[in-house]
Amino acid sequence: TYDPDNEENNFHLPDHLQRRLQLKHFRQVCSEVIPSSLYIASYQVACDEEALHMCGITHIVNTAADICDSCFPDKFQYITYYLKDANSEDISSLLYRTLEWMYEAIGKGGRVLVHCREGVSRSATFVIAYLMWWFNLSFEAAHERIRQVRPICNPNTGFTCQLLQLAKRLSSSPGGAAPIMSDRASLFRVAPYHPKEPFLLLVPAERQPGPTKFDPRFGWVAHAGLQFILWMGAEVHDPQLVRQTVEAHKRRVEFFEKCQCSLLVMQQGEDAQQLWQLLGEAPPSRSEVATHRPEFDADHEIMVSTHGRGGAAGTSFPSPAAAPGSTVQREDGRSANPAWEASGAGRPPPILAVGR
Repeated sequence: TYDPDNEENNFHLPDHLQRRLQLKHFRQVCSEVIPSSLYIASYQVACDEEALHMCGITHIVNTAADICDSCFPDKFQYITYYLKDANSEDISSLLYRTLEWMYEAIGKGGRVLVHCREGVSRSATFVIAYLMWWFNLSFEAAHERIRQVRPICNPNTGFTCQLLQLAKRLSSSPGGAAPIMSDRASLFRVAPYHPKEPFLLLVPAERQPGPTKFDPRFGWVAHAGLQFILWMGAEVHDPQLVRQTVEAHKRRVEFFEKCQCSLLVMQQGEDAQQLWQLLGEAPPSRSEVATHRPEFDADHEIMVSTHGRGGAAGTSFPSPAAAPGSTVQREDGRSANPAWEASGAGRPPPILAVGR
């Protein structure tokens, strides 16, 4: 038998059997990570309406919609992702968006459940990210905290690496200090997340050897340190929405990383000297800058077909829009967005549910 309350009573079990019994036990448990605020569970709990109501859940983060339906869209507020539990899955562009959503929900008195299929890897990654940010914890400390209430939590290697990178970004000192500079600027394409969730976000773009070429149907963003440069292609279907998406991304970076960034927007055909300097490349001729790339055809079709859907900045939920620099101090010393504070989100940090 497996004793969920005392691990010492399970030492007689072989590792593989203990793991299997643990999963079976926690499959039906809604684990409370922050009292009356943040929970993690499996899909078995997420599709049990009675269990959700018993825990007072109001908001649900479904991280595995390929295999887990968002079962009660009329009764709970959802944010839905189609993530694979794979080392190659890139969640970096979703982290701040999700933390913002969770923060707003909790600030309004809601209770947030984060789930995947088993409540082990995908969901644990977002909960750990929230703990790291809100309580200023290292990855190791946040991981240990969540395992105290749900021992099966264990993000895969790829997610762990991204959480370690998040820890570096969150550790910048208050007061607008510049984040750690990388050797090379990061490049992103503003594109839809998924055909079923077509909100726009900054998708990391792999930089190939040789001159960078931009597909003119998209906006492209170069980011290094505190500087963002948006190159707007001449064939972008909705330039305003693309710009709003980049501005929302910049605002989130400023809030979570406690810094002030600049954003330069340039149109295709304009002098892009600053862009090429940021990318560390020699300026090509104008005819060499833009070209259609067949691998992006599907994304372009999604953008055209879903024009006008979703909210500002490509989100499907209300998003705070305080002006950059308009901040107040949280109890833990971090600056907070007044729009969130007005909703009650700036209350003192809750107590972690440990040892339960």
